[in-house]
Amino acid sequence: MSVEANMPFTGEQMDAAQEISREDQEVYRILAEFSSELALLRNPDDSMRHISANCLRWTGYAEREFLADPHLLDNIIHPEDSEAWAQGRGCTDKLKGGDSIDLRLVCKGGEARWFNYTGQPITNAGGESLGVRGSFRDISQRIQIGSLLEEQRQFAEHLLESTSTPLFAIGPDHRVIIWNRAMVELTGVPAKEMLGTDHQWQPFYPEPRPTLCDLVLDGKTAEMGNFYQEFDKDVVMPGIVRAEGRFKNLGGRERRLIFDAASVKRNGAVVAVVETLYDITARTHAEESLRLLSQAVEQTASSIVITDPSGTILYANNKFCQATGYQLSEVIGQNPRILKSGQQNAQVYAELWDTINSGREWHGELHNRRKNGTLFWESAIISPITDRSGATSNYLAVKEDISAKKEAERLLQKKQSELVLKHEQLTNLFRQVEQGKREWEQTMDCIDDMVAMVDSERRIRRCNRSFARLTGCTYQQLASTDWCELLRGAGLDIDSLEGFSGELFHAQSQRWLTLKTYPYGEGFGEVITLHDLTEIKRVSEKLATAYGELKATHSQLLQQEKMASIGQLAAGVAHEINNPMGFISSNLGTMGKYLERLASFLELQSAGVESAPETVKEDIAQARRRFKVDYVLEDARCLLAESKDGADRVRTIVQNLKSFSRVDEAQESYVDLNDCLENTIKIAWNEMKYKVTLNRDYGELPQLKCLPQQLNQVFLNILVNAAHAIENRGEVTVRTRSAGDLVTIAINDTGCGIPKEIQNRIFEPFFTTKEVGKGTGLGLSISYDIIKKHGGTLEVESSAEAGTTFTISLPVEGALCSPSSAPH
Repeated sequence: MSVEANMPFTGEQMDAAQEISREDQEVYRILAEFSSELALLRNPDDSMRHISANCLRWTGYAEREFLADPHLLDNIIHPEDSEAWAQGRGCTDKLKGGDSIDLRLVCKGGEARWFNYTGQPITNAGGESLGVRGSFRDISQRIQIGSLLEEQRQFAEHLLESTSTPLFAIGPDHRVIIWNRAMVELTGVPAKEMLGTDHQWQPFYPEPRPTLCDLVLDGKTAEMGNFYQEFDKDVVMPGIVRAEGRFKNLGGRERRLIFDAASVKRNGAVVAVVETLYDITARTHAEESLRLLSQAVEQTASSIVITDPSGTILYANNKFCQATGYQLSEVIGQNPRILKSGQQNAQVYAELWDTINSGREWHGELHNRRKNGTLFWESAIISPITDRSGATSNYLAVKEDISAKKEAERLLQKKQSELVLKHEQLTNLFRQVEQGKREWEQTMDCIDDMVAMVDSERRIRRCNRSFARLTGCTYQQLASTDWCELLRGAGLDIDSLEGFSGELFHAQSQRWLTLKTYPYGEGFGEVITLHDLTEIKRVSEKLATAYGELKATHSQLLQQEKMASIGQLAAGVAHEINNPMGFISSNLGTMGKYLERLASFLELQSAGVESAPETVKEDIAQARRRFKVDYVLEDARCLLAESKDGADRVRTIVQNLKSFSRVDEAQESYVDLNDCLENTIKIAWNEMKYKVTLNRDYGELPQLKCLPQQLNQVFLNILVNAAHAIENRGEVTVRTRSAGDLVTIAINDTGCGIPKEIQNRIFEPFFTTKEVGKGTGLGLSISYDIIKKHGGTLEVESSAEAGTTFTISLPVEGALCSPSSAPH
């Protein structure tokens, strides 16, 4: 900028500048008057310096009104545009030269008109603002046309969006520009995910490939065969291509679609391609169903005929031709009366036509004639077929050959009289059966046993009165009820039984019942019986108790009798042996004396022979040597000594037998238990001597008051059991002790021992661990009773490592019980 430009103006210069400004304003006013635009010139203080005269035409306000009111222009700005006007007001610092804004002015008559406002700031040579020059150009017609175009565009978009036919469109760049609501419903893909993308393939195919509209846009319709199995061109109208596709999962279901694609051109150039989709899934299914129905009709076992309202045959299936003997070409166009046999009542045909003409379905039988003249019966159903208006368009006849049925009916009628007679006979039989059934039910109600009949599912079919009383239910409540649940509810624990058979205790009635099931038929059901065995069980328990006591007593008596018999036998044998043994011993003594005398005689004889001749002496010496007289004498002495020793041993054995049996001591007596043990050991020694080492540990014992024979039996049983418990080699120790008024005898063995779980049972009658035939199970039981009867105790200690020890404790003065009061 020059220096002169910064210098202040002189008065002459100011006058010249104002003159020039007035000239410019006049020129601007003249130009504005000849312009269709509303022109104005505003001062820097926003007052109106000038406005064109056409302001009256555009706003209804005269020029003087604008000049008189500086804010009139601001006030007639439309309220919705006031903000835009305020931002660019005066164009002094907001709008650049040439910039414009669209806004509305409210005319004096209230009409709003659209204007395009352009403002230009005015400055002097020094850059100082002189005001704003502006112009309003009427654009109402352009705005109206644009609004109409926008409305048409929105209408077109709404029309495409609202149509029920799915469609989408792509632009020249293959990007989706339309994806209507029907497409969203069909594919399940929202429009916002598709618009502006080239993913139109995605809802249909697992990987990218061209859609039909892509092929049309690229002009590659000749390649449709590479992507669609079924396609065609110009099938709808020229320029439209069509294809079909099947999709297993489109929008959540299997579909079959038809695609139509057509290009949209402007000035000969393709600007878009629209693809329309038609869901023909239902139609395809219907066609398939129709095909299946047609095959079913052709293959059905019934004759099917379709006629027009006058009765002319339009269709007949293969079964009709087989049944009548006519070819299809022979019956098409004919009337069904060609099958008339002449043997059908005319009333049947009249009734038939009255029924179907009234719109109802007719059922009946027809006696017709085949082409070859043979007669046959048909069961027919004839129905009217109506069109959409309800008028009858056809008749449908479905017929079935019932000739065999008719023949069967004839045979049935022939035998009907026989059946009636048999029916009467069966009726009488049923009466008898019913009477027997009632009598049987009354009989079952009279018995005490509870009886029920159940089916294969355990539901009660019948039961007697006793069964109902047990369950506390009526007959109606029992019917079809599970018998197991009923008995459980009655308080019977049937689950504890194996196979639903056994004894049950009914706590409520304190009765014992035996449950049994008897199957009947082949899986038809079972008969359930409950027998009251309470009294029998009580008697049985008493009998069992008495029998057990009797058996134990009997066994003890047998054992005692056996021991007594053995004792008597032993005493008898001892007595019988003692008699001969007496003279045997005496004879042996006498024989010894005789032998000594004979030896003395021989010695004297030998001395006397010394004086005899030599020959005699030699003969006698030879005879002495030949008869071994010296050897015989010596051996006879030895034999006599051995025989005498044997006789003494027999005498000792007999004495031991007498001591063991003590038949002479059936009453209580005082004995030395050490002697009793010793005598018993001698008797049992044969069982022990081969594998037992016997240890005696006798203490000083007082005389014990007892039945010695019975105690000997106890000692014998325990010693024999000890020997049996030792398998190979072992020891048995017998120990006696005295403590106060008690005597204890302990018999210990080193045998196999007694298992702990059975030690509390070894004194039970008939309980034994020995093999069958080797033990009765009574030895220890009898021994236990004998010791108890003597007022003593019999205890056992046993282990697998240490063997077994039986300890007997007896009172010195005895405490015998009577046999009847002895504990068992």
